Amino acid sequence: MRAAGLGPAGHPLLGAAVELADADGFLFTGRLSLPTHPWLAEHTIRGTVVVPGTALLELAV
Repeated sequence: MRAAGLGPAGHPLLGAAVELADADGFLFTGRLSLPTHPWLAEHTIRGTVVVPGTALLELAV
């Protein structure tokens, strides 16, 4: 990932970080899926897996 300018994010939900070229800050990226985050299977509505609000809040913070 280093060749693409990505570095480790150091966060369990965010996989990588890249420093913004034109501003002070970072862009974080990650992927949530059942194989990598099996606890998501515990959060379903009518058979559809949803990301719990606390995970969204964690990403925002």
